Amino acid sequence: MGTVTPPLPPPAARLKGLKLPSGWIVTEEIQRLPGATGGQFSCGYKVQRDGKTAFLKALDYSKAQEISLATGIDALTALQALINAYQFERKLLLDCKQ
Repeated sequence: MGTVTPPLPPPAARLKGLKLPSGWIVTEEIQRLPGATGGQFSCGYKVQRDGKTAFLKALDYSKAQEISLATGIDALTALQALINAYQFERKLLLDCKQ
């Protein structure tokens, strides 16, 4: 009998060690605390560039299929909901920046 290869984590969970085109290096995944309710559809990381440390939020769009199966909505509608949440967060950050 052959060995079973465990599934890979989603792309958003495999960024540690990457150097992004912007020059930031993904240095550490930030682990969610037990019982935390946020970050269900993303992975948080520490990134570094030019001696500075920052936060990177990697959105996990692979969750659209999981949402679709759990709720009965089609995968494209689930993906649109994830995109809408991203756009809301981006607008909030831009508003706070001003």
